[in-house]
Amino acid sequence: MDYMEVWNEIVDDFKNNRYSKEDIIQALWESKLRKMLHGGDCEFVKQKPVKMGVGKKKADIVIQQNGKDVAVVELKQHTLSRSAGQGQLFSYLNQLKLVKIGILVCDKLYIYDYDVIKSDEENERNCLEIPFEKDSELGAKFVELFSKKQFDSEKVHEFIAEKIRSALNIKNLREEITNSKELIIGLLKKEFTSKYDEAEFDEVMKEFDIQIVKKVPAEVFAPKIHGTIVHIPLAGKEKKGDLDKLQEYIRTVGMSTFVKYYEQFANPHFDPKDVKQVMRNNGENWKPNSFDTKASAGKWITQNGYGEEALKRIAGANKTDSETIQKALELLRNINK
Repeated sequence: MDYMEVWNEIVDDFKNNRYSKEDIIQALWESKLRKMLHGGDCEFVKQKPVKMGVGKKKADIVIQQNGKDVAVVELKQHTLSRSAGQGQLFSYLNQLKLVKIGILVCDKLYIYDYDVIKSDEENERNCLEIPFEKDSELGAKFVELFSKKQFDSEKVHEFIAEKIRSALNIKNLREEITNSKELIIGLLKKEFTSKYDEAEFDEVMKEFDIQIVKKVPAEVFAPKIHGTIVHIPLAGKEKKGDLDKLQEYIRTVGMSTFVKYYEQFANPHFDPKDVKQVMRNNGENWKPNSFDTKASAGKWITQNGYGEEALKRIAGANKTDSETIQKALELLRNINK
């Protein structure tokens, strides 16, 4: 089996069924799991009843190995974020106490190494996130780990733990570098005061402002070429009033909210009411009028052709979190492909 080929098929299914109902998504994943697990000692059960209090609920898919439950798959519409399905997945895992692997399919693929004795907050952190992007090494590894000849729950546990450790190290290093201004000044001072007087160094440094700013990849700002037409994705000819209004609307919708719901804002088939419903489905805890103002502001930005410019401003912003910046950069790369 070509693991990358199977993963790319999964990505195609995801993109082609971005707004499909869950029964269609269920059928697609049953087909893929059947292909991945066929001929091995694993199989899956669809819509398996799981006892919940006095009643029962049906888990979308339960993967079994030699007749024992080993993983639970929760499927949600691809427009929804992990908050829409994580609680339900954890409920199944909590009831099936020997099952430690949870898979959530929604806007991304989330693989959980679940521990029933840990809190939901701890289990939420113990998760590997894989975007649905073609030629993804992580995606191909997912297919490999859940294929007929390779499945081993301990290998899945080790893989998730390793990737989570690496992601945490990268996050910590990014934060340390972002906040390393004093360190850099200290190193400069140590270097130059071996040749110059310390007072002279301090006097010259008054002329400089050292900042650590996350760079935006050059290809994000490169012209997009379609045939003989070159489209420059920069807002250089817009009226100043429009750009001032753009900045106002970015503040209204919020940078993190804009990138989180960008695909809904940019979808011409979604009006503000549709966007607002997706936000509610994701469990956003805002005041009622905030849903209206955020949805309307986000739609104004994309409908007036400022979506890409807004993403560039967010990607280059100093006063926002690194996760939002990364999401904005990811969206820009997809736009410029």
